[in-house]
Amino acid sequence: MGGVRFEHMIEKRVRELVGEVLSADDSGAFNERLDRISELDHAVAMLQTALCVEMRAFAAARRQQDLAARSQEDVAGRGAPFEIAMARRVSKASIDFQLAFAEPLVSDHPQLLEACLDGKVSQASAKHVVREAEVLDPDLRRAIDPELTRLASELTPGKTRKAAARLVASADPDSAAKRARLARARKQVRAIMHGDATGSLSPICRPSRRSRVGRRWITRPDACAATATSVQSGS
Repeated sequence: MGGVRFEHMIEKRVRELVGEVLSADDSGAFNERLDRISELDHAVAMLQTALCVEMRAFAAARRQQDLAARSQEDVAGRGAPFEIAMARRVSKASIDFQLAFAEPLVSDHPQLLEACLDGKVSQASAKHVVREAEVLDPDLRRAIDPELTRLASELTPGKTRKAAARLVASADPDSAAKRARLARARKQVRAIMHGDATGSLSPICRPSRRSRVGRRWITRPDACAATATSVQSGS
């Protein structure tokens, strides 16, 4: 392609699309503008899903490459989220969250994935579906995937979440207990780095259960080891 990198081609096409939309006649009827808004929303959903699929493929390929280089099983592919985060100029935590969504979407929700790539389901709705179905076995996820996709394509994200929760509960009566076990197993503390070379640990729980004591530590280069001091989080 004359040395033009593929990602630059994508950006060029999107820029052309944005230019066409913004240069459209402002005197158009309200219905025409609503149609443009709807089509743009579908296009965003398609691009967001394509991004998730591409990130998952990159992470899987990087893991295979590391394994081929005889990296340990529990270490192989760990650098992929950092690479993606640097390329996108976002945090690794954000990439971890998106990869955690992309993996089951691609592996266990083929019809939902197709609907997202076709712009029929927003990523907000798809994330609710994937999150609600995470307690199910992969085979059961695939079994109810058509119905979950129908719900996501017909309802708003909020209603999709509630409907998906009901469907999952009916498919697996033990789903509530499984969800509780998953919640207990999740990381309950969030590490936040600040611009002044300090960091803080924030508990991830309901306000009523939040600890009154937080942790703050110094991470300056001249410190040989992290120094922690307890700070009162409020009255």
